[in-house]
Amino acid sequence: MMTLVLSRRGSWSHKADFRFLIFRGLLQSGIFFAMLLSYRVSTLSMTVVLYYTSPAWALFFGAYFLDERLTVKRIGGVLVAMLGILVLINPWEEAINPGHLYGLSAGIMGGCGSVLSRYLRRRHDAWMIYAFICFVGTLSSLPLVVGRVHIPEFSDGMMLIAIAVFGLLAQVLMNYGYRFIQAAEGATLMTTEAIFTGIAGIIIFREPLTLRILAGAAMVLGSGVYLGLETRSESAAKMK
Repeated sequence: MMTLVLSRRGSWSHKADFRFLIFRGLLQSGIFFAMLLSYRVSTLSMTVVLYYTSPAWALFFGAYFLDERLTVKRIGGVLVAMLGILVLINPWEEAINPGHLYGLSAGIMGGCGSVLSRYLRRRHDAWMIYAFICFVGTLSSLPLVVGRVHIPEFSDGMMLIAIAVFGLLAQVLMNYGYRFIQAAEGATLMTTEAIFTGIAGIIIFREPLTLRILAGAAMVLGSGVYLGLETRSESAAKMK
């Protein structure tokens, strides 16, 4: 599907941001493989928490590379969101293992990816950015599956197709949104994924809905809304 997007933009290979589009694709591939490696040697909760350090990295990378304002309010909003993730996932004591390094590296790459998406959205549409993510991700993944390709069963195949479709929609919407918000706000709003994962767990797997889950959800959503309103108020002030 994304090949059609690239084929309809004949001059994309000559654009000045070509290397940044490639780098964005490499970052997304790195995040994916780092998360999978972390899942193998660490717990799900710790992996997710370490990955959601990405808003903090996006905040500082955005301030350094994009000259986005690093205010006390923004730092506070990101910290509240990260604390909300800790409350949601509840990752209590666990011995340090290589999975923590994989999870943390995914968070760092996620922060860099948010900043790059914000930068690229000034010049390219969301479809172009995601097309490069798919293109680079495919090329970087091929060496890992050569000689081990097998056809999944029908039910597994349908599940993989559903994952691909939802992933496509999520990436395109995320990149589209970075045209209007700053990197830290975007990365913070992405932490709501943990909330919707929790909702799915409650509905599908009958997991309990506790006060801890409600408190964590309120912290994450509240910080995301606050940061978004803060950006909007600053943008309105600049226009006056």
